[in-house]
Amino acid sequence: MKRFGEIRLPFDHGRSEFERALAVRGIESNSTWRILRKSLDARRKSRIAWVYTIGVLEPGDDDRPVPMLRIAPDPRPVIIGAGPAGLFVALWLADHGVKAVILEQGDAMPERVLKMARFMRLGELDERSNLGFGAGGAGAYSDGKLLTRIRSPHIQFVMDTFVNFGAPDEIRYLADPHLGSSRIRRIIHAMIEHLQSLGVEIRFRNRVDGFEMHRGQVSGVQTEDASVLSASAVFLALGHSARSLYRACADVGVEMEFKPFAAGLRLEHPVARVDSIQFGKHAGDPRLGAARYRLAHTWDVSEGKRVLYSFCMCPGGYVLNATTESSGVVSNGMSNPGRRGRFSNAALVVNVEGRDIEGDGLFRGMTWQQNLESDARRAANSGGGCHALPGQRLVDFLASRPSTTIEETSCPCPVVPARLDQILPDFIVDGLHRGIETFERRMRGFICEDAILVGVESRTSAPVRLVRDRETRQSTSVEGLYPVGEGAGYAGGITSAAVDGIASAEAFLRTLPEKG
Repeated sequence: MKRFGEIRLPFDHGRSEFERALAVRGIESNSTWRILRKSLDARRKSRIAWVYTIGVLEPGDDDRPVPMLRIAPDPRPVIIGAGPAGLFVALWLADHGVKAVILEQGDAMPERVLKMARFMRLGELDERSNLGFGAGGAGAYSDGKLLTRIRSPHIQFVMDTFVNFGAPDEIRYLADPHLGSSRIRRIIHAMIEHLQSLGVEIRFRNRVDGFEMHRGQVSGVQTEDASVLSASAVFLALGHSARSLYRACADVGVEMEFKPFAAGLRLEHPVARVDSIQFGKHAGDPRLGAARYRLAHTWDVSEGKRVLYSFCMCPGGYVLNATTESSGVVSNGMSNPGRRGRFSNAALVVNVEGRDIEGDGLFRGMTWQQNLESDARRAANSGGGCHALPGQRLVDFLASRPSTTIEETSCPCPVVPARLDQILPDFIVDGLHRGIETFERRMRGFICEDAILVGVESRTSAPVRLVRDRETRQSTSVEGLYPVGEGAGYAGGITSAAVDGIASAEAFLRTLPEKG
């Protein structure tokens, strides 16, 4: 494929301008081409432009090898978790003739949606089925972001799969592709139905509590009803909030290590303000959509580097209560496909290293997260519930004073005034002060009266990593156990988790003989 990059056109260009630009670059009208990348450049507000990379196809470019079928093992492999990593493990195995069993502690999509609606409206939390657990994993209640910085030949397969199950074709080439929360849930549901039609067995409301071992090799899993399901291999796609499973892994000697993560707050502005800052006179133009930002500030401390950065920015989105445990509260963000909400939000988080947490235990990061979430719950819920989130006006946070009221937010759960500046550790409060003041210099108007901070953003990534062999992708201490995805410490979003699942499925298939 021949590539033609840096084709720049005004953001409001038409079809004829696009065709002329292709002709100028020597792309003939009768050639077969496709958009490889499309990104918005808004650095100069007077000349906002779309930037295209075009690929001209040559004979054979679309040829793809037929998957080599493998002899299916007995017993079947077991996949723990029905998030992106687990689902793509199952799909890749099924395409090669191996039908796995998926165990998911949460609900199927229709039931999960109803459970989330009851929690948002009434505060009735199901610790088994919530924003973290259930069909699609945490990604099913997110912005549906597909942006990834990894490089892998499997990325195109992931995008093609989503398109096949209902995603718009543009996700194949947009620089910042997203599905939106309502759409990704429909896609995941269709994908699960397809897997079941291929013979993949999916058992919802089926929690794994432990592992069966035989001579250092995993031979099955123990489910909550005390039964044992034998397995030729176990793919551990647990997600970063499956805390009981981390402890079950430690019980059977799975090698694990502390992993740094990040924590902070979620910041919400009215869409109109962010649009005005980013697009100037073009703010509100429907052809641009809701504006985005990506910010970071790094500084030196005695122990090394500290960084505050924006994370999971949701233009035209909603702040959500993403708790999975009644003992604490957690903030997160999502948006639907059109990103037409009246507010935009993003997490602002500071890196948390081992040196920041007392003790040296393996699970000290997980315990630190739980304690922070419990403090946030107490600050927002004097009655002891986990429905409301603590909030503070940005100007009050920076002035170290309480907010007497919280103006309207996008959150479907209550947001009540609380001293977020007193809940968070000093190093995170200091980092937020430093970084936000720097962000104001880059985006004039970022600090404003109508900006609201909501807490706490504590589940940015897994606080542990399950150590695996680089080649076999199996646990270094338990043969036949394949740690995959974000919860295992090897991914940071929907696409990277899916790719990680595919790569681990490939590694397992290499251990099986091919069909003649």
